[in-house]
Amino acid sequence: ENFGSNAYYWTSTAGTLGAWSRELKTSENNSARNDISKNYGLSVRCLKNIKILPTVTTDSASNITSSSADVVGEIIDIGWSTVTQYGHCWSTSPEPTIDDDLFNLGTSDTTGIFISNLHNLASFTTYYVKAYAINSEGVSYSADTTFTTAIGNGAPCPGAATITYGGQLYNTVQIGDQCWLRENLNIGTMINGSTNQSSNATIEKYCYNNTASNCDTYGGLYQWNEMMQYSTTEGAQGICPDGWHIPTDVEWCLLQQYLDESATDCDPPVDWPVGIDAAGHIKMMGSTYWTFPNMAATNSSGFTAMPGGKVSSNTFDAFNLRGYFWTSTE
Repeated sequence: ENFGSNAYYWTSTAGTLGAWSRELKTSENNSARNDISKNYGLSVRCLKNIKILPTVTTDSASNITSSSADVVGEIIDIGWSTVTQYGHCWSTSPEPTIDDDLFNLGTSDTTGIFISNLHNLASFTTYYVKAYAINSEGVSYSADTTFTTAIGNGAPCPGAATITYGGQLYNTVQIGDQCWLRENLNIGTMINGSTNQSSNATIEKYCYNNTASNCDTYGGLYQWNEMMQYSTTEGAQGICPDGWHIPTDVEWCLLQQYLDESATDCDPPVDWPVGIDAAGHIKMMGSTYWTFPNMAATNSSGFTAMPGGKVSSNTFDAFNLRGYFWTSTE
């Protein structure tokens, strides 16, 4: 029909009656758009595919810990075909690709927001992250975003991994927002446990059983006034190095609360347990220093508490059984 005067071309688009077509006429300069039965035989032209990649974006990271973070992304357009893989890729170098670490959320044939959980990250490290999506035409990326993981428990304090004081090297440990010495302080001149420490311009210490080597391992033992260097001000430097101070009762409580969410009461009765397992998180593991069974000791915080015992009027007590730590709070 109409051979030599009309040309008819199919489209792949369905219509109400059948499918849409285009009609060209020898007598007209325009074209007609027709919805006709699919049973007609019409001419066909093929169109070369245009590579349309997916379009993705990424947002800033949230819920950042020392080893993980959540990153939000969005598929704005799936492109030419179904997205066969999407998620986020990351690296410690700029411009990460899917050849680096990635979080794969699978396939998608729709647009929408998604969240990737990045895990097994290094603490206190800056990461570069991009959303990515793959379809039959290739892979596309968003612009990258950056974030820095938190300082992990047990890691040295940033910028102050060690400190030398009184000829002795001390390691540091970051626990939450607090930077602690990792070892018990061992500063001063040993005196006999039968003698009170005094304000005499010399830092004096006791060593358990009047044995100097015990100070080397467990640190010195100090009366409160000597430790405070005869100040009564909370948070005083006392016998600590410059830039450090004797922790207050509240600061000790903050440490316990950070490690044990059940440690809610900062002012319990005397000798009443604080929380459930705060001590386990700070005690040195094993029975080399602590007497067996050293209940629940994991030292997960890196604090490495040692059982140096105590002394009063030359009576030494609780060595390898208990660790006692002063605060600067009266």
